[in-house]
Amino acid sequence: MGDIAAFHDARFKGRKGLSSYEQHVGSVEEPLLGIVVEFEQKGKHKVRVLQVERGVPEEVSYRLDDLKSGRVVVSGAFFGSGAADARSTARDCSV
Repeated sequence: MGDIAAFHDARFKGRKGLSSYEQHVGSVEEPLLGIVVEFEQKGKHKVRVLQVERGVPEEVSYRLDDLKSGRVVVSGAFFGSGAADARSTARDCSV
């Protein structure tokens, strides 16, 4: 919690309930930044992020297992823990 998450041209595709979804977050030139509020490592690998999009703050949940392309980087905000890319904390996909 409190880490910084950066979504670089991240494309998510999966299922929520009975319906499927596709979502594009951030871009290569201008990644979407947010503060990690919660991370669920067991099961679905969800990350809940507090982000500001179009001037409105909101808490959004992303399922990292649904990341199909792009990059999600999570960095320690205060302790300089570096960046992590992989399924356990984040995921880096290239197409």
